[in-house]
Amino acid sequence: MTSTEVLNPQLSYLGFRRLSKDRFWWMWLFAIAMVSLIITSTLEYAPFLFVDELMNVDLGRVILDPETDWSIAWMTETGTPVFLLSYIGPVLQEVSYKILGELGPRYSALLGALAAATVMVGWLRIRGVAKAIAFVLGLAFLLDPLFVQAYTTGRVDGWAMALCLTSCFLLRYASLNLESGLTSKLFVIASGAIAAIAAFTWVSALLLFPLILSEFVFLLKKSVTLFGIRKGIIVPSLSFTLGCLATCIILLLPIAPRLLTLFENMVKAISINLNQGDGTNHQPYFEYFFSQFTELLRILKFTPFVFITALVAASSLKEIGHVLSVVLIGVILLNTLVYTSRVQYLLPYFIVLISVFLQQDSGFFKRKTVLKLGALSLILLWAVSLTLVARTGVAIIGREERDRNLVYQAALTMVGRGNYNVYVPYELYYIGRSAGWSMYRAYLPFNATLSLEVLLKILPHVDYAIIEQPSKELEVELMRDGWRDKGSISLYDSPAESFTGVTTNEMRIRNLYHINRKPYGPYRVFVRENKSL
Repeated sequence: MTSTEVLNPQLSYLGFRRLSKDRFWWMWLFAIAMVSLIITSTLEYAPFLFVDELMNVDLGRVILDPETDWSIAWMTETGTPVFLLSYIGPVLQEVSYKILGELGPRYSALLGALAAATVMVGWLRIRGVAKAIAFVLGLAFLLDPLFVQAYTTGRVDGWAMALCLTSCFLLRYASLNLESGLTSKLFVIASGAIAAIAAFTWVSALLLFPLILSEFVFLLKKSVTLFGIRKGIIVPSLSFTLGCLATCIILLLPIAPRLLTLFENMVKAISINLNQGDGTNHQPYFEYFFSQFTELLRILKFTPFVFITALVAASSLKEIGHVLSVVLIGVILLNTLVYTSRVQYLLPYFIVLISVFLQQDSGFFKRKTVLKLGALSLILLWAVSLTLVARTGVAIIGREERDRNLVYQAALTMVGRGNYNVYVPYELYYIGRSAGWSMYRAYLPFNATLSLEVLLKILPHVDYAIIEQPSKELEVELMRDGWRDKGSISLYDSPAESFTGVTTNEMRIRNLYHINRKPYGPYRVFVRENKSL
């Protein structure tokens, strides 16, 4: 049957020509084009100017301008901007911003997500998954709420996933063409190289390395069967290692002069990324583990049918390697930091498990087929309903409250254009750059509260401080240190509604996709006495 036809792994030049004429891929391109059209229609004002997007752009700016002395990712302990080893993703976002403007990073992130979903479909096909199943799961992956909330905020996770999945695809392709000799080795080398690029794109890509490892083990098993233990293990291992190490060396060369001097900075940044809060929480390990597990389940409720179907698939133990990988990544998450943009890295594991489960007895009219088709339908329907319908709806309602011009006018009123050093809320980053400001903000762990102690380490660098909710203690400290209260400014006629204690479905959707009502301000402005008002 055409619906269960497996992608021919022997993809010669003529094979690629046949592939270009395959209606399946033209249908896929049409589907993702429609998805892109709907998402980009609201991308300017949904989500609001979010910290992850702005942070990524600034991290890229710091890489391209190593002599910079300001950053919204400022390490107060070292007095320097954050420097990440995974620099490709941030540099990509900075370049996108410079070329395409403020929406550039969001377009770049969307393109990365489209690439990831497309490679996912190709990988599923080459694994022998039926066209219909691969198509639906690829689309569900692209539209999954956990994934969408990341790439619409300009995060580079889509690019990291696309590279990791490409590495998996190449290993599977090589395993199906082992008898071709050199061609197979070249694909293994390319797989190792792309895995290295993924790690240098965004550090969270490491969470998908067990997926790459499982494909590598599959390759080794087939290689040993064909060539014996010695050649079957040594040749693929050397090929993958060669590609990986050579690429790592090449990627380290541009930043080599700063590696030793900024080593402490990088270690501290990694430590901050792996933890949350201010480090003062000393609850017993069991309580901490339970709270993390509860948070994991709270996040996974936004993709319930993918999660439940993956659990059912895992229980069948047909893909024991992927099951163990999910367990490993789950343990890592529970012992470091559980938050939505990191939990999304479980999605590729879930998709693979589901594809294997649904592929079993996938012919029509066979036992359990109705249940499997029902699960597949629910997975896609949920993703479409939340991302294309609910998200678009809440994005349109109150979109004027997320109008970027509100922020721009407020920034120019509070400070104006010029070479000023300013402590800023994140959403002022773009207007601050266009206005010529040097901006500062402390680089803190997830959910950490900005303490007075940390803030006072930054204030000596700035002449203006724009603060959303200054404490009385901070006001006293600023007045004592020679600052003047320039007043406050509100962007809306009335404040955002206070939380009543009841979380509605609309609120859940807004919080998930970062499309909150009246997200900006109010701001309080402080200026040093020796600066002109």
